[in-house]
Amino acid sequence: MKKVLAAVAVAMTLPMTVMAWEPTGDVNVIVAYKAGSGTDTGARLLATEAQKYIPKTIIIQNLPGADGKIGWTQLSRAKPDGRTIGFINLPTFTTLAVLPHSPLSTSKIVPICNHLKETGVVVVRADSKWKTLKDLVAEAKKNPNLRASTNGVKASNHIAAQLLARSAGFNYKAIPYGGTADQLLALRQGEVQFSCAKIGDVLKLSTGRSPVFRILGVFDTKRDPSLKNVPTLKELGYYGKWYGSARALVAPAGTPPEIINFYVNAFRRTLTDKANIAAHERAGLSIDFLDNKQLAALIKEQEEAPHLRPLQKRLAKEVTIMVHSQEDYDAAVEASNILFGNSTSEALKHLDEQTLLDVFNGVPQFEVSRDELSAGVKAIDLFTEKAAIFPSKGEMRKLVQSGGISVNKEKLTDQDMVIDCSSLLDEKYLLVQRGKKNYYLLIVK
Repeated sequence: MKKVLAAVAVAMTLPMTVMAWEPTGDVNVIVAYKAGSGTDTGARLLATEAQKYIPKTIIIQNLPGADGKIGWTQLSRAKPDGRTIGFINLPTFTTLAVLPHSPLSTSKIVPICNHLKETGVVVVRADSKWKTLKDLVAEAKKNPNLRASTNGVKASNHIAAQLLARSAGFNYKAIPYGGTADQLLALRQGEVQFSCAKIGDVLKLSTGRSPVFRILGVFDTKRDPSLKNVPTLKELGYYGKWYGSARALVAPAGTPPEIINFYVNAFRRTLTDKANIAAHERAGLSIDFLDNKQLAALIKEQEEAPHLRPLQKRLAKEVTIMVHSQEDYDAAVEASNILFGNSTSEALKHLDEQTLLDVFNGVPQFEVSRDELSAGVKAIDLFTEKAAIFPSKGEMRKLVQSGGISVNKEKLTDQDMVIDCSSLLDEKYLLVQRGKKNYYLLIVK
């Protein structure tokens, strides 16, 4: 008995071995798009390679519809037991999540890792008469009725087509479809003349003995290793930056840390595996691994300042500069600061008329007689009688006293202050601000 107790005592002093979590059954990976889509292509490639490090069968579950909301809602409602994870398109998901009454929320998911970025390409049918992108552009300049299929209005491939058209100087007709798979089917069937997609969507269909598509150009600054004979748009004198999208893996909220850690480690090993890297390169996919902490920081940044859209902000800058100019971009930034920042009246005065109208498009507008304003009108009369911004003079007096009214970004401290034409922006406008977010534009005629 003493020997047994002694053995127990010794055993208790030894370090305990903690069994790491592993899935006990098949792992379902939700893809919120159709089979054959860009996300689906990347997901299936990753799942194949990840089987080396995940000791259970990985099953891709396609749940398309409603711009991803159907699949992502299902993902967020799944049991947090490690048996269900899924892919999200970062910009699209976070944008949908901040919409009113959206079933999605970043609080309903837990980041695992970012998988890849996907580079955009310009593509036509393999039997197209256009052998080069220069040929297509030349035709488009002569014929503005050329049709291009897109994966949705203002979706990623629609933006790519816009980038090409604006940088090359032609017009076209964008025809939206319900996702990349449908968009490419339309091109294949001859319903449209060209399209923009991601390399992974079309690479296999553009090579081999019987190619379906011909890739004419790549949205990048250097040639893709899988498309060494295809020029970049930059080479051809068109859009000179990289453009594409990013995909990330997440789990339902409430998933325990040990499960998340298992997947982070498994996918880190997968995405740094030389064979996997080579497989992605052959598929035209660019691995861009971010661990769960890095991915969480990026998602949080977008959630806290959704109007800034950090994942899209870089693109917005490039698009604006490319389509217009650096000066136009600077003006747009200043306009944004006027709405969301602490810009002064001086910054407001520097806006040109068109930018002023663009940034305040949709705010309530009131017309005021120039003759009346030339003589000078008390602010309290102007903003209650001439333009019904405030329902009563009593309410306006209270707001003035509390510092809640600004005129052209300057606090109104006296309701009896006389306003005349010397206060106008571009000799035509007055900007009235009530509180932090309510703007009104007076137009003098």
